[in-house]
Amino acid sequence: MLTTNRTLFAATLLAGTAAVTLLLAPQEAMADDCLLDTNNDGNADSNVDTDLGAESNGFDTRLACGSAAGATGPNSTSIGASSDATGSSASALGSFAQATGSQSTSIGALSEATQQNASALGFSAEATGLRSSSVGAFSVASIDNASAFGFGATASGINSTSIGTSSIASANNSSALGNLAGASGLQSTSIGASSDATGQDSSALGFGAQATGTSSTSLGRGASASAINASALGAFAQASNTSTTSVGTSSLASMNSASALGASAQAAGVNSTSIGAFTVASGLQSTSVGASSDATQQNASALGYLAQATGLQSTSVGAFSGAVTNNASALGFNAVASGTGSTSLGALSDANQQNASALGFQAQATGAESLALGANSGATAIEAVAIGASALASGFSATSVGTSSDATQTEATAVGAFAQSTGVQSTSVGAFSGATASSASAFGVSAQATGAGSTSIGNGAGASGNSSTALGISAQASDFASLAGGFGTAASGNGAIALGGLATTINGSGATHGNIAIGSSSGVIAGMNGGTLTTANGGNSIALGSAAQATGLQAVGIGANSVASLNNAIALGFAAQALGAASLAIGGQSLANQFFAIAIGNNAQATGASTTTIGTGSGASAEFASALGNLALASGVQSTAIGANSDATLQFASAFGESAQATGVAATAIGTSSTASATDATALGGTAQASGIGATALGSLSVANAAGAVALGLKAQSSGIGAIAIGGDGADDLALGAQATGLSAIALGVDAEALAEDATAIGRDTLVTGLRSVALGNAVEVTNNNATAVGASAGATGLSGSAFGALARADAQNATAVGRSTDVTGISGTAVGFTASVAGTRGTAVGAGASASATRGTAVGDSAVADQVQSTAVGYLANTTAANQVMIGGAGSSVAIGDIMASDAVQVGEEQVVTIDSAGTLGVSNVASAASVANVRVSVDYLAAVTDAQFSALQSRVAGVEGSIDTLFDLTSDIDRDAQRGIASIAAAANPHFPSAPGRTSYASNVATYRGEVGFSAGLMHRFDGDFAITAGVTYAGGNSTSVRAGVAGEF
Repeated sequence: MLTTNRTLFAATLLAGTAAVTLLLAPQEAMADDCLLDTNNDGNADSNVDTDLGAESNGFDTRLACGSAAGATGPNSTSIGASSDATGSSASALGSFAQATGSQSTSIGALSEATQQNASALGFSAEATGLRSSSVGAFSVASIDNASAFGFGATASGINSTSIGTSSIASANNSSALGNLAGASGLQSTSIGASSDATGQDSSALGFGAQATGTSSTSLGRGASASAINASALGAFAQASNTSTTSVGTSSLASMNSASALGASAQAAGVNSTSIGAFTVASGLQSTSVGASSDATQQNASALGYLAQATGLQSTSVGAFSGAVTNNASALGFNAVASGTGSTSLGALSDANQQNASALGFQAQATGAESLALGANSGATAIEAVAIGASALASGFSATSVGTSSDATQTEATAVGAFAQSTGVQSTSVGAFSGATASSASAFGVSAQATGAGSTSIGNGAGASGNSSTALGISAQASDFASLAGGFGTAASGNGAIALGGLATTINGSGATHGNIAIGSSSGVIAGMNGGTLTTANGGNSIALGSAAQATGLQAVGIGANSVASLNNAIALGFAAQALGAASLAIGGQSLANQFFAIAIGNNAQATGASTTTIGTGSGASAEFASALGNLALASGVQSTAIGANSDATLQFASAFGESAQATGVAATAIGTSSTASATDATALGGTAQASGIGATALGSLSVANAAGAVALGLKAQSSGIGAIAIGGDGADDLALGAQATGLSAIALGVDAEALAEDATAIGRDTLVTGLRSVALGNAVEVTNNNATAVGASAGATGLSGSAFGALARADAQNATAVGRSTDVTGISGTAVGFTASVAGTRGTAVGAGASASATRGTAVGDSAVADQVQSTAVGYLANTTAANQVMIGGAGSSVAIGDIMASDAVQVGEEQVVTIDSAGTLGVSNVASAASVANVRVSVDYLAAVTDAQFSALQSRVAGVEGSIDTLFDLTSDIDRDAQRGIASIAAAANPHFPSAPGRTSYASNVATYRGEVGFSAGLMHRFDGDFAITAGVTYAGGNSTSVRAGVAGEF
């Protein structure tokens, strides 16, 4: 038990008062060892009690206190049984505590500080490196500048920091925070229970997170980043190869530069990308976007729910779509392209043979090189072409154009609604026309050519004999080589010719005239005229020739200025128009104005109803519009425009190819200069944009501009509202790459930025700038609002700060910075780990280069400073000197305690001598020893020689000493009062509870009384992001009994 210095007095009169003279003469101190109350009588008596083997080698500048305690180093202090302070200015407190390094500090039973400026606090704590700090039972800091905090914590790398039960930081500049956390890679950081960062510059955050690759980052429970530059974000996410990125629960990116985003997403091919829950991109450079989509081969792309792209260079776009062979493309709901190089476009379309193309709802192209264009169209043979709703081409190289047209034999051609060509090399043109024999040709509504090599031209015309020809409405040529020309004519014999209205068979040569007239029973002229006035004015008309028309009913108009207006109109040639009903206009300045309109070629237009236009100046305005090729437009209602200068403006617009646009409503634009401006916009490829409302833009110069914006690829931007921008550019001089600018912004990859609102930016040159911020990996920045920055060149600069790992900063407001080159600069401070700093306002800096620099200071370990105001500094170069100082260790290794009187008031054993100055700094003094008393006895022999004059002088000196003794005893009441105040203030000490959430502050205040003295206290605890808090408190019990405390608190 320690006490203030009291000189042992004895008043034994030997031969008068001469004995007193020698007894009170000053005696030289022999040693600074604590005298222990070994006889347990409550008093420290130098003639009875001993120091139980404490050894300070007789130096006043050393203190040894306790059984077998040793203070053998210059200016050393050793307190506790078998404690040992052998280093210069070393301090050892606790039984068997060892402080063997110069300026070392060891506090706690079996604690050990063996190197210069080392600090060990806790049972069996070890600090065996230069400037190392270990705090907690069994903690170990075994190398230079290492810091270990927590039960069994180990820091064995230079400048390493471990915080938490059994945490291990074993590599240079590493940081491990959390129960069983491990950081074994150079400059690595692990935060969270059982987290592990084993790669150089790696970061692992979350329970069981693993970052084993160089510069890898894992964030989330069980997340694993096991290769160079790998990033894994989300519970159980895995990034297992170089430069891989996985974001989402159980996501996996397993090959070089692969990216997997979404729950259970997998990117298993080099440079592959999978986005969406359960997506798989397993081929080289493959892309999979949409829940459960699958891209399994090189350069494959699958976009949409359950989309499958399983062939080399295959592309599938749309829910349930599948492109399952090499170079196949499937676009649309449940579209399937299963032939090599095949293309299917439209819901339920199917192209299952090599180079087959199926375009339209349920279109089927099942022959190699075949083309099916139109809803329910089918091209089922090699090189077959079917164009139009329900058109069928089932023969080799067969062609069918028109609704429900049918070409079933080799090289057969059927053009027109319900046209049938069922003979080899047969041709039928016109609604309901039929050519059923080989080489047969039928032109006109319901025209039939049923004989081999036969030809019928005109509505209802029939040529049933081989090589027969029937020209005109209802004309019939029924025998070999027969010819029937005219309305209702019939040629029934071999080689027979019948010309004229209702003419019958003429054998051999018949009437001659400079023209051929094809008439009807009504007497209305309809025909092909050698002049320019040809007209077919209704009925079953056909008009062939230069000013040809054919206005009505089963009209056909073939040639020059053809028109063929309404009913089953067809117009083929130069100024062809057709103008309505079952119209079809092929060639020249074609138009085909409405109902079932189709216009194929040159100036083709087809403006309205069930339009389709194919070729040169194509149009197809509104209703069920489609337009394929050259200057294709399509302008509205279920529009589609495929090719060259495509447009497809509004309603359910889609536009595929070259200058594709599709501006509005359910817009989609795929290809070269794609745009797709607003309402459910999507734009894939080339100079893709998308501009607003359900916007998505995938591909090279993508933009997307707002509403549900998403932009994936090369120069992706996105600009606001539901923004997400993933990847691109990277060659920087700011030709842009991923950005996202605003509202729910997120930007992942290469030049990622994000630029505010709920911004998050993950990877490569990340930036963010503000609001609900967050930024992970590589060149990270953040700059303000509710910031957070994790990894490599991390930043944060202000407001709600936080920055973890590598070159972390945080730069003030509620800043917190954990790991490697941490900084902070002020306000609500906190900095943990290698080269930690803080610079003022509610400071706190823990480990390696710790500093704190004033206002509420606190700095624990290694180069700790704190630099005054409400300072605290523990370990190695612990500095501070002044303000409300608490300091253990440091230069000169003096020990300063805030309120020695309060400590004195609660002591219970026999007291020994310790001195204290006004600055609260401890020192030592001596009591009288048995040896000094023995000297008095030896001196008695000389008493006889003392003269009366000497006794007289002695009398006045005794009087002076008695006055001093009275004064000393008067001080005991002051000492008692101060001790009682100290006890009262300790009893009142308040400990606030741990705050319920980050950013919250808890408080507590107590009052207590002890033997008439009253103590008061108040305390605060402020919680930062995560489970880390700082505490501060003050107690007061009157007079100068104020004490101040500060500390840190947390949870692992």
